[in-house]
Amino acid sequence: MRLTALWSKCLVCLAALLVLSACSDRRPDNRPSATTLDSDDSAAPRPIEPAQVEGRAPTRKDLRGAWRPVSLFGVKETRTAIHGTPLDLRFGRQAEGWGWIAYDGCNWTSAFARIDKTGRFKSVSEPASTMRGCSGSKKKRPRNVEAVQGAKRIELRGPLLVLLDPRNEVTGEYVRS
Repeated sequence: MRLTALWSKCLVCLAALLVLSACSDRRPDNRPSATTLDSDDSAAPRPIEPAQVEGRAPTRKDLRGAWRPVSLFGVKETRTAIHGTPLDLRFGRQAEGWGWIAYDGCNWTSAFARIDKTGRFKSVSEPASTMRGCSGSKKKRPRNVEAVQGAKRIELRGPLLVLLDPRNEVTGEYVRS
């Protein structure tokens, strides 16, 4: 009888865990699920050919997918993942529009955005964040989210995605992940 009661409690706990995990929009590797940020098409984006994109404004299709920072605010970024989660910036279709999502080593932040044919870029919603409390100094975290939030223009320069602020100073340089 004692074993049956223990078994029943185990089944209840397992059922509760399954229900709670189904409510999450995160995958086990802590990256957003496809429902959080989906691509515009089912096909994966193609690599950028440097000769084709030198100094041009990207389209949404060019931006779609994940980008890894190589420099943020003029400082070389060598980290590719923090705590097992890829350090990246992603563009794509979200539940109610097109936008971006970025990881700063602690939180995911996202916003709806627009880009025009000249590369002018604007977040059109207040950024939403996972707002997790994280240990350690914020100064040691990459400025990935700040780079995209401060961007007013985006260019493709060869294989680089370049984010520029209102003074045309580079806030971030990224390569395809």
